[in-house]
Amino acid sequence: MKYAILIDEDQKSAELAQGALSAIDPKMAILCFSDLGQFTAWLKTILSQDPNARSGWVQGTDEVVLLVVDIDRLSTRFVRLLKRATGFFIHKKVCKAENPTSFILTVHPHDKFNIQSCETQYVTNVLFKPYDLPIVKQIFNVALAGNQPVSNQELYVQKSTADVEMLKDVQMKELMEWGFSTLSDVEIPVHSISKYHSPLFNAGKRLGTYARCVSNQKHPTKSDHFISEFFFFGASPEQIIAVRKTLRAKGKQGLMHPFALPKSVQQSSGVNLVVLHPKSEIASDLSDLITRSFQNALVSSFTDFAVFLKFIDPPATPAGEVGPIDAILIDESFLISLEPKIKLIQDLLQKKQLPNSQTPFFVIDTDPKGDGPRRFLVKEIFDVFYFPFDRSAILQKLALFLPQLLSDEIKKKMEKAAHSLNFKVAKEVQVQSVSESGLTMKYNRPLPIGEFRYFFLPFRKDDPLHTEVKGLLARCQFQQNAEKEFSHGFTFFGVTDTDLKHIRRWILDTYVSKKSQD
Repeated sequence: MKYAILIDEDQKSAELAQGALSAIDPKMAILCFSDLGQFTAWLKTILSQDPNARSGWVQGTDEVVLLVVDIDRLSTRFVRLLKRATGFFIHKKVCKAENPTSFILTVHPHDKFNIQSCETQYVTNVLFKPYDLPIVKQIFNVALAGNQPVSNQELYVQKSTADVEMLKDVQMKELMEWGFSTLSDVEIPVHSISKYHSPLFNAGKRLGTYARCVSNQKHPTKSDHFISEFFFFGASPEQIIAVRKTLRAKGKQGLMHPFALPKSVQQSSGVNLVVLHPKSEIASDLSDLITRSFQNALVSSFTDFAVFLKFIDPPATPAGEVGPIDAILIDESFLISLEPKIKLIQDLLQKKQLPNSQTPFFVIDTDPKGDGPRRFLVKEIFDVFYFPFDRSAILQKLALFLPQLLSDEIKKKMEKAAHSLNFKVAKEVQVQSVSESGLTMKYNRPLPIGEFRYFFLPFRKDDPLHTEVKGLLARCQFQQNAEKEFSHGFTFFGVTDTDLKHIRRWILDTYVSKKSQD
């Protein structure tokens, strides 16, 4: 027989939980205790050497599948004991090793309660009082299902193919005007671009910022950790201002240090850059800025894309006559068909067998309040500059990505500061379904059962709720191997009334959006 144990001195809450469990499985034995002492006494009884004194418990057949414990009067130390309790239950055959007892903790929300203290694989979930009955029943369903998908649904499930963000904690080590460095236990792929969330990066209508990994170094004392360096990708003017404000405060405290750029490699022919912009005054202004700032910069500017193509692929010109193009700064209006246009340019440069055919692109955009740099996330594009230009930001990025450019004046001004900050890296994932209790999604690799992740369900930029990143903590309940991908089920962990309102609003918006597209 399966047993569910309720330990709660609040009779009303216990009766509600008992009713929910009886509705899920009428055959399950449900025992209620007012405190841990009573439960411990019962546990001693069923573990008695005398079979007649075990209160009907059949050892080896009966099992405790669920333990719901109110922790209002318990310290967080109790959570740390659950690992030992699980091992004890398995050893004494109170539960099965392949299906260990699920622990659900209940508590009234208060300022001193920290949900992170319950983030352990031995806690299935946390329920806040007073109970929301449909949520309670669904969380019980999940706990009783173990590591398998839930067959009984108590809540509405929104089928969806929407993108949400899966968040993971990251530790910032240093902050620069153009980026940051992190301490990580994994080596980040160089050139990969990810989104990062922190109140530091929330400026204007932008929530979070993109950043490109440019290097990894093994930590000098922690052999299993890496220091990874990132440059901002398409940071908005407001975000750059916010970072500068933080760095100015560091400067007043004397915490700024010189940033060591790679040594310049002198090119005898100079460094060739191309500026393409439909407005001649903008193209000219940017060209002049670059040539004034770098002693060896050679800039060619164009207002017509066809003229530029003839420049890099003139008819009847011997291969290699056009010098190597070290960087292209191009207005987004020339990139309506983004990847085909970039491929066309790269193919022409390769056709001429130029030594630097994989030329980095920098996009010039006039709308930092739009969808941001997301549409420019291709490997050939190194950054996005917004008009009106932040001259200092442009020159810094060119100096960083093109160390062969010569300018001692710019490099002297580049500084960094130690900045310890816990923030989050976001990875876009496509969900399969979302409900008030959790979501299902596909991922390119299996995630461990019991692993915790935060999920961000984004609203439209014109929505009043698009003001902060509301990370919903979730626990991986199951994972299944699918073709080329793995299907995962995550259960929202310790959801509050505020969380539920956010989830319900997102489900409604997604439903309306889907209907409008049908």
